[in-house]
Amino acid sequence: MVKIYNHKKAKEVFDNAPMPSEDQEIVKIVKLGSNNLHLVQDTKGEQFLCSMPKRLRNVLLVYPNYYFIVERIPEGKKVKAEIEKVILPPHIKEIQSAGLWPNEFKLPQRKQQREPVDYPSSDSDEDETDSESDYDSESDVEDN
Repeated sequence: MVKIYNHKKAKEVFDNAPMPSEDQEIVKIVKLGSNNLHLVQDTKGEQFLCSMPKRLRNVLLVYPNYYFIVERIPEGKKVKAEIEKVILPPHIKEIQSAGLWPNEFKLPQRKQQREPVDYPSSDSDEDETDSESDYDSESDVEDN
């Protein structure tokens, strides 16, 4: 679930599916931090801090298990990347169809809808007469 705080700036986030360039990578949010720093995990399993840029800070609120496109900061010691784009669930399908989604981030498959169950038909006439006779005898008892 992504909560939007600033709808004017949200157009930038929701417009198109973001495609990572050669120097960018897709990471998964592991833990939300303070001061707009988030702990993320890359496709190799390495965890590091990632900063949220000012243009996205008051636009939306993200939760763990969401995905970002980040750009690495070469001189970073603690904060090793900066968020470039937020990947929303509708964008994931487009990135997968383009062949850019990493295999390490397997998405849960949605449950398939069950087929309706056909119950055996019963004689409806017999059931109705039995239920009517039971109802009549119960109402007689209540009246006395």
